[in-house]
Amino acid sequence: MILGHLKQKTSGQHKILEKLFYQDKILNYSLSKVEYKELLLVNLLVHSHLEEALEKGLSKKEYLALELKKRRKTSWLLQDLKRQGINGEKFLNETTLASKLKVNNVKEALGVLYVTEGSTLGGKFILRKLVLNPTLKFISEFIFFRGYEGSTGQYWREIQDLLNSQEVEHPDTSSVINKANETFSYFISVAENYLGKSKSLDLISKYADKETSNTARL
Repeated sequence: MILGHLKQKTSGQHKILEKLFYQDKILNYSLSKVEYKELLLVNLLVHSHLEEALEKGLSKKEYLALELKKRRKTSWLLQDLKRQGINGEKFLNETTLASKLKVNNVKEALGVLYVTEGSTLGGKFILRKLVLNPTLKFISEFIFFRGYEGSTGQYWREIQDLLNSQEVEHPDTSSVINKANETFSYFISVAENYLGKSKSLDLISKYADKETSNTARL
């Protein structure tokens, strides 16, 4: 029941984010190299912040119960960016987000995870499109978009089970839904600030890794 409510209540935000994340270009295999790098940078900013918010907002027991350590994605994005000649760690250290999302309890954490883990599930579909994009054929491996590989479906079912259990124990799911919408809004806010703008080109140039920039060109 809660999964249906979440899908319904967040559908508007979800569609906005898909459009910002170049859905049409991904589907028709026309995503450019620069746009791919933009997606990595935005996802790095958002996921690194959300992972930090989850760790700070939950007790150690709650953090372990949700098995959040195995769901961290920052390292994947840093690897992808390094392969594209971008120093993601330096970018993170020198970038301050205008606003931050806070997590105060398990319900809110599940709202965040509905978005991030659902995104990982959708990444499998995106991956199938990226590998067929002739412009991106120089990329041998898409670490972030491959997700948990063979375990992606299982990890998503675990989130579904946690959401269903939470609804049984606490029928008022408004805080889960509200936080899911807030998470989508957070993604949208960061995407609007970085995607499709000359600013992104400046960032790609600024954080070019000298060790790999000769092999990873725009």
